[in-house]
Amino acid sequence: MYQDSDQANFELALLIRDLNPQVRVVSRLFNHSLARYLDSVLPQHFSLSVAAAVVAADGLRGGGGGSQ
Repeated sequence: MYQDSDQANFELALLIRDLNPQVRVVSRLFNHSLARYLDSVLPQHFSLSVAAAVVAADGLRGGGGGSQ
């Protein structure tokens, strides 16, 4: 999904699911609680968090979260 809004991403995910119940949906959500909830109730749904991706990338390059 590509919107900067959790609501828009959620609505798009539901529309896609209505069109094809078997499709795997990956959405970018900013609200972590909503992301976990959707992952638990919607089959074949996976949420990506921008904040979590930044933290993971920082850890991979050896950053400690501070300025270098």
